[in-house]
Amino acid sequence: GGTVAYKKAINAISNADEFDINMLVTPGLVHGLHSGITNHAISKMEARGDAFYVLDCTKHGDTIATATNAINSLDSNYAATYYPWVKIVDRNTSLPVWVPPSVVLAGTIAYTDKVAHEWFAPAGLNRGGLTTVLEAQTRLTHSERDDLYEERVNPIASFPGQGVVVWGQKTLQGRPSALDRVNVRRLLIKLKKFIASSSRYLVFEQNSTATRNRFMNIVNPFLESVQANSGLSAFRV
Repeated sequence: GGTVAYKKAINAISNADEFDINMLVTPGLVHGLHSGITNHAISKMEARGDAFYVLDCTKHGDTIATATNAINSLDSNYAATYYPWVKIVDRNTSLPVWVPPSVVLAGTIAYTDKVAHEWFAPAGLNRGGLTTVLEAQTRLTHSERDDLYEERVNPIASFPGQGVVVWGQKTLQGRPSALDRVNVRRLLIKLKKFIASSSRYLVFEQNSTATRNRFMNIVNPFLESVQANSGLSAFRV
């Protein structure tokens, strides 16, 4: 069945040594209806430790209450969810079509990486503008945006003259900490991937000052670059 096929596909990319991915999206697999698959996806991203999952929590037309209730039991800083659905133009038919948030959020996160860095928030007017979106399913009020954000659902806002904008960047982590922010988790993913790949050739070398210096000569310039670009305030290796 579909559930088995999806789980097999997720399993296929779960090995970080074989597949280098940064992000997973499963458009249309609503958590409330397909929790077996979405929970599986979260657990596999957590196990990898180097990829982020954009989860869809509602189907088209669902209410704010449905969205917040759907993810109430989730607790992961390797995933985030957004509300509501949005309307875009189907490239194949040139007709407008409603799509789940993950469809456009994948582009927003990729755009943030391109114009800034992984540790910048993929949200707000500078990087979170959804230029391909015609309209959001619901024009959220200020209080509705606050209610969603309080419940860890990132609102997609509509502002007169400024279009449709991603207006939140919380992960699905339940307790308050730095890791309840998408940009912090993605910063740590970036650091982990760089250090792991750059230091792999030092594995099995002598545990000597020379080996440690080689490691420092790789990692320090990278961390200095991250610090210079507002990713870190300080670091120590």
